[in-house]
Amino acid sequence: MVYTIKNGCVEEPDLSYEDGVRTIFLYTKGTEGNPPERLRQLGQYMENSTAENAKSEGLPRLHEMVTKVKADRKVGLAYMK
Repeated sequence: MVYTIKNGCVEEPDLSYEDGVRTIFLYTKGTEGNPPERLRQLGQYMENSTAENAKSEGLPRLHEMVTKVKADRKVGLAYMK
């Protein structure tokens, strides 16, 4: 369900390089791994952005913002262009 990517040196793959940057890819339909419950709930919300799926901390606020953006005709028009 979760793929974590870290920076590294192409020419020297064994060279320790830790800049703290992480990129996380979420596969919302995945079943492998054991991600934290909050991350599972985020994935569920991303699959189906409804108030019922906005369960964990922060998701109700995110849902509020998503709802406002979806209702904004300018955003819809820009997306269609």
